[in-house]
Amino acid sequence: MFKDQLQILAFLEEMNKNCAKLNLRSSFFDSPHGLMNPISRSTAFDVARLCSICLQDERFASVVRTKNYNVLKNKELNGNRRSYRWENTHKMIETMGVTGIKTGITNSAGPCLATAITIDGESHLIIVLLNCKNVDCRW
Repeated sequence: MFKDQLQILAFLEEMNKNCAKLNLRSSFFDSPHGLMNPISRSTAFDVARLCSICLQDERFASVVRTKNYNVLKNKELNGNRRSYRWENTHKMIETMGVTGIKTGITNSAGPCLATAITIDGESHLIIVLLNCKNVDCRW
């Protein structure tokens, strides 16, 4: 086994330990990215619980509610500074109190959406949609 594989296994072990600590009873991760892995699993309930916990961290909340972000890389490449633009794919962000979280699509889970709506300026309603009929049904 390569060093990178050992690091991935250690990372996965920590991910699954954290699932237990956070009381995510129906979640198990067998890959660090969660894509196209039939062994990894979760539920809408666990995703909503994780979103609720993560929104308590202002750094996380700030990132998921940001529509666009530009990064100027300090290191020059061939004399040119490089910039990157990140765009949030959540179509409802910045409308109707929607403060974002995550969009996604995989073969096993279909088009998905985890979203938070701010109510009264501080509490959140969290909605998780899994396996939508098509990508547009999420909205």
